[in-house]
Amino acid sequence: MIDLGKNNITKSAVLLAKNNNLEICRTDVTNALESFVGEIVSLNHTLEDDYGEKIVDGHLIVGGGYFGQQGAIIVDSITMPTRIFGVADGLGSLKRELTEADQTSVKSIAKSLAIEI
Repeated sequence: MIDLGKNNITKSAVLLAKNNNLEICRTDVTNALESFVGEIVSLNHTLEDDYGEKIVDGHLIVGGGYFGQQGAIIVDSITMPTRIFGVADGLGSLKRELTEADQTSVKSIAKSLAIEI
């Protein structure tokens, strides 16, 4: 017998199951709830610390999944960047080939933020 929630089975049904050696199990959302809360905390951290755009030394940086315009430097976190992933192509991906201007921007941002490239 499966209980689909807390206290949904009547006392007589519980006694009937017990008298007939039937196991009663209840669906439990505890693990799913813990996972959901963890995801909300993670998303909140991303939105507060990683997501967005800003100008650093005249260059646009984006992070946390922010959709960067062409030429934006993509970093891991907008508030405390430690990695540069590349240069946005303006279409939701990275440029495969960098122009000289892109390379100059990446080097400038890396120097400003003390990030090794």
